[in-house]
Amino acid sequence: MPAVRLMTRLSNALPAGDRDAVWASMVAGAKADGVSAAAIGFARFNYELCGFKTANRIVASFRQCLRGLSDDSMEFLNADLEPALGSGS
Repeated sequence: MPAVRLMTRLSNALPAGDRDAVWASMVAGAKADGVSAAAIGFARFNYELCGFKTANRIVASFRQCLRGLSDDSMEFLNADLEPALGSGS
């Protein structure tokens, strides 16, 4: 969940400035908030993946890519959470 929050914050901050500078700022804030290295690593992987996909025109925009990966991550988390809580259809 912290990785998803970090990716969402980044996508919301774009195109506020230089993507790498925004990323560095987000990571610094996440570390200050106690976000684990694993969560930051997961978000970094997605950040780099979206950079690759954007550069190779696999996706229309970096923001679109990050939002899609965030949505996919939330769907995965919800799939595990619903049975644990006994909710869902």
